Amino acid sequence: MLKWHAQAALLNIYGTGIRARALFDPSLRSREDVSWLLVATLPNSGSTAVSKLLQGSSRSLAVTPSGEGQWLLPAMSAPGKRWEPSRSVDYEQMRRVWLSRVPKGDAPVVVIDKSPSNLVRLAEVAHALSSMPVKLISVTRDPYATVASWAKRYPPARVIRDWRPSLKGQLGTDDAFFEALGNIWGEWAAMLLKLRERADYSTSYETLVAAPADFVTAITGLYPELSDIDPSANVSVKDYEAQPLRNMNDEQIASLTPAQLGAVTKGLAPHEGIVRALGYELRG
Repeated sequence: MLKWHAQAALLNIYGTGIRARALFDPSLRSREDVSWLLVATLPNSGSTAVSKLLQGSSRSLAVTPSGEGQWLLPAMSAPGKRWEPSRSVDYEQMRRVWLSRVPKGDAPVVVIDKSPSNLVRLAEVAHALSSMPVKLISVTRDPYATVASWAKRYPPARVIRDWRPSLKGQLGTDDAFFEALGNIWGEWAAMLLKLRERADYSTSYETLVAAPADFVTAITGLYPELSDIDPSANVSVKDYEAQPLRNMNDEQIASLTPAQLGAVTKGLAPHEGIVRALGYELRG
């Protein structure tokens, strides 16, 4: 938390300078050479693979190394608060800061952003950028594989700190932890399902890794300038070595014990309609 506060202080200083620059620099308000591709997805659901694959084009980039512009604004990245739909965000400042990170070049570029917690505010983000071309894609993933990945990377203390402070004191057992993760998946997936109604293209992690060339074809239909993406390119995701896209669901789900699978199902059960609408089924 102290690290985040230090980063937030530096970002606020940077943002103050950008706000002042914008008074006389119109390129911080809108750019004719910039388009946006926003990726709506849950954490650990394939968005890094999508972002890295898309950034293989010479005409694409991201405003941060992670592909998540949320980290440039404290209001959008605050631990325990960034997933709050009612969180107050200065979207004009977001646009200014993001544009300040896009270098000026000889050719137009498409900026890829995959900030997971922007799922709760993606309509507002898209509106703030709407003086420029904006496209939205959504990506789903099997809830059990997603939860298995969460459990590996986010222990209970981190889930409480970063995602759900309201769960403090409630995740003391394995069953409680995995049930909570299943419930969180269901709540966020409901937001994703609603966003799919306005998405320019929707797919799943499973479809993407099975046929990356089809995914690239769909994306170049939205932005033809990205036609040099190589669907067979090696992609580095999280702590895995760079490799072509492949389905990692089975090996991640295999890390869950039968009891953990059952707890995830219990957490997902109130959201069964959402699970089915996104193309998945409850297990066990």
